[in-house]
Amino acid sequence: MRETESNSLVLDTPTEESSGKVIKLSINKRYLIEYRKVDLLFTLKQMEVISLISKGFSNSKIAKQIETRESTIKLMVYRLMKYLEDALGENVDRFYLIILSQEIVKIGSEVNITLDSENIPLD
Repeated sequence: MRETESNSLVLDTPTEESSGKVIKLSINKRYLIEYRKVDLLFTLKQMEVISLISKGFSNSKIAKQIETRESTIKLMVYRLMKYLEDALGENVDRFYLIILSQEIVKIGSEVNITLDSENIPLD
């Protein structure tokens, strides 16, 4: 772990020769994840939703879990899919979003990042 000039902590994961994954946890609770040589930036709330999507939760179950409205989750999931489509240059539907979410959660769990003050692991 090292501190960068932009006041963020960088957590280096054990890298495989092909992937070179690095996660940066900044002070304002944003996560920068290198996935397929593309930098993806997520907020804490997005990471919570991604974690639940990776477990196969429906929008209504996600809304109950994080205590918000289902319409808010629908919008967040839609924006996540569009963001990933733009970043990765691939069509992202709900099924593919589940697969991507599982891979993103796996990257996060490799460095033991947590999602809230209760120190609940990402996976």
